[in-house]
Amino acid sequence: MKLIKSVLLMTVLFGQVANASMTTTTEKLSTNKGYPYKNLIHKAQQVRIHYVEDDSQNDNYVNCRVEVNWADNERKTSQIRVTKSEFEAEPLASCLPRKLAKQYLADIYAD
Repeated sequence: MKLIKSVLLMTVLFGQVANASMTTTTEKLSTNKGYPYKNLIHKAQQVRIHYVEDDSQNDNYVNCRVEVNWADNERKTSQIRVTKSEFEAEPLASCLPRKLAKQYLADIYAD
């Protein structure tokens, strides 16, 4: 009986740890940047910014990438490193180069 209780307790604990590590936060962000970022946000079904703060060696950087979804299409950027201040000021513009944003927008209109 003690073995069963121990196994159940361990299962619950490991389940909670696994859920905590996979938790993601979703925030709605807007942009002060105009074309192409604002248009991209309005035309795409979903624009996601995946980011992780990098505080190693007292550097204040953010590693980020952008994912854009529309219809049955998905585009993902490769991960880039930007300063935390750039990211806080303009998350989308700092993580998605303007040239790529224009290309994604053109791809949306082409479909």
